[in-house]
Amino acid sequence: MRDGSRVRCSDQWLALLGTGEELPDGLSAFAPLVDRLKAGELVSEAGSRLIDEAVRLWSKPGFDTFISLPRLRFTPFPYQLRAAEAALGRMRGRAILADEVGLGKTIEAGLVLSELYLRRLVQGTLIIVPAGLVEQWWEELDRKFGLPALAQGSQAWNQSARPWDAPIVIVSVATARRGVLREELAGVPWDLVVVDEAHRLKSTRSASARLARALRARYLLLLTATPVENRLDDLFQLVNLVRPGHLGSAPEFRVRHGAAGVEGVREIRHLQARLRDVMVRHRRSEVALMLPRRVAETVRVAPGADEAELYRLVSERVRESARTAAPSELLALRAIQRLAGSGPAAAIPTLERAGWGDLAERARRVGATAKSGVLLERLSRYVTSGEKVVVFTAFRQTLDALARAVHGEGLAAAVSRRSSTSPRRWS
Repeated sequence: MRDGSRVRCSDQWLALLGTGEELPDGLSAFAPLVDRLKAGELVSEAGSRLIDEAVRLWSKPGFDTFISLPRLRFTPFPYQLRAAEAALGRMRGRAILADEVGLGKTIEAGLVLSELYLRRLVQGTLIIVPAGLVEQWWEELDRKFGLPALAQGSQAWNQSARPWDAPIVIVSVATARRGVLREELAGVPWDLVVVDEAHRLKSTRSASARLARALRARYLLLLTATPVENRLDDLFQLVNLVRPGHLGSAPEFRVRHGAAGVEGVREIRHLQARLRDVMVRHRRSEVALMLPRRVAETVRVAPGADEAELYRLVSERVRESARTAAPSELLALRAIQRLAGSGPAAAIPTLERAGWGDLAERARRVGATAKSGVLLERLSRYVTSGEKVVVFTAFRQTLDALARAVHGEGLAAAVSRRSSTSPRRWS
């Protein structure tokens, strides 16, 4: 080191400088800089740090060492690190991540991607997710991993002639499996493909499964909390995507293990042993001690007089209509009942479409609901203590009504609307 603020030379570089030998191929681009160091010229602190990072990455320790950890903007749980280590090591980058819901399959996939990306083992990554999760995946990779992903629907995506040339591409499965884009994606030699909600691939005749089989990828991660839904054959299809032939042919698998539900599986120990080479699965009961404690509380709120009367009138109208309704109309009547239970604001549009304008007008006259009052009281308490809160609602109209009430109380809030098949979130 010479005047530490101006130049710093790590032990790794001192060792390289002292040998007098040529640099390895992976570091040949740094030869001019090494010559400057040998000549005693000053190098900036920032430049020296970049060189040290290059040496560290060039040395590429095994996958039992995570070189991405210093770059992460969060601390992963130990079981998530173990899952990523297994996927990278024992499973050689082709794995099914099958943790139960809420245990962080996205985090595990992000760890695998980070390690491969930083080691320069992947230059083109395709992430296929349900439409409602495209933005969420982009946020996770950006905020937690600092990875440069390009998401379908973003301004950069819309301005690019070939967005799939980006180093990391996130696209919805509904878009990816269509016509021209499907052909374009199938023609790219991807280094890594990640498929979220991969149980959608279980039917070999589905458009999603045909897309997955058309893609070329060195590494493949399938994420699903339900590797088996109805039939054991679902599991076979997923494993066969990750590692063809690992469980034998389809007829051989059915003869040995069966094709019905998990209750009738044969030779289960043999199957479990084979799955350990391709699948990681954690259950909440296994990792409960590592997770933050969850406290569930049910709060029963009595409706106000106007709310109760509206709900009574809607229920009477639903019962009356159901007596002569066709089977297809019964679903709509059930939806009206559910909306009325969520709150007057949620029910108004559907009441109008049903031709029940008198009830819709009555719903408009209902003021603040009892439930929103209790929620606002609790939110104020949490915000005062500096805590953050996420509120989920089942219906968009309820979400909008709550957002207006919260803003009216002067509380800072952001509204997030997911796809029509996903819960609405207010936070």
